[in-house]
Amino acid sequence: MNIIRTFENMTGGRWTGISFHGDIDHGMKKKDTPMHFCEAVMESSRTPITLTMENLNCAGARWSLGWNDKEDENLIKKIMCANNIEYEAASAMIHSSPRITDKKIKAVTIGVSESPDIVVSFLQPEAAMKLVQQWSRIHGKNIDLSVSSIMAVCGSVAAGAYTRGGVCCSFGCPDARNRGKIGRDRMIIGIPANLAKALC
Repeated sequence: MNIIRTFENMTGGRWTGISFHGDIDHGMKKKDTPMHFCEAVMESSRTPITLTMENLNCAGARWSLGWNDKEDENLIKKIMCANNIEYEAASAMIHSSPRITDKKIKAVTIGVSESPDIVVSFLQPEAAMKLVQQWSRIHGKNIDLSVSSIMAVCGSVAAGAYTRGGVCCSFGCPDARNRGKIGRDRMIIGIPANLAKALC
């Protein structure tokens, strides 16, 4: 079963698979120029993109993927400005955001069609509704979701789905909407692949 095509047929919209790697393969198509995680999700419709700590140009994504153990003062200031909050609140939001702490992960490939770890989409609300309906049909209950306004694609959705094993959603953050070219009518959804298969 190709989970990407199945989900696109079920909900509409475009889905992309994401895989996390314990090592860096020389055959991986790494980006020559640094880019943001949310940009890679958008560009993965053309070709798979592999990001490592060296070519991931975003402090928030590096934090979410566990590639930066030190709290970044610039990241805190950026979140303070974007959300109009105080230093302590911004720091607390960063530390409560989903984060991959598995030190074995060295790279992430976005745009995987076979055997991804998670699947992600920038969905319109109607497509998200279809996904929720399918969940309710199978599980007989609503999806429990938490929503964050920071590190929307890399942390709240990608790291969240990978570490927490459940459906994660975000309405985006200013940086992701700008760099990822996420339309005003879109939200971000992420689902672990094994859970996605159970919904088909």
